[in-house]
Amino acid sequence: MALLPKILLRDKSQNDFTSFVSGDYVWNVDSGLTLDKFDSVVPVNLIQKGKSSDNIIVKNCDVNVKATKKANL
Repeated sequence: MALLPKILLRDKSQNDFTSFVSGDYVWNVDSGLTLDKFDSVVPVNLIQKGKSSDNIIVKNCDVNVKATKKANL
């Protein structure tokens, strides 16, 4: 089972920061996300919504470009 969903759609109802959702997953990123800066904006957290509480999967994360490239080979 994959940890991350394959499709994350922007949550247009969120006005305070950029947020993407897919099913029970919510990925929040820094407010400065634009097409010009998408590869330099720090992801804030990835949350899985639960019935009684949410599960924080990743908090204040940063993408390791080299490790990600290697994992995707």
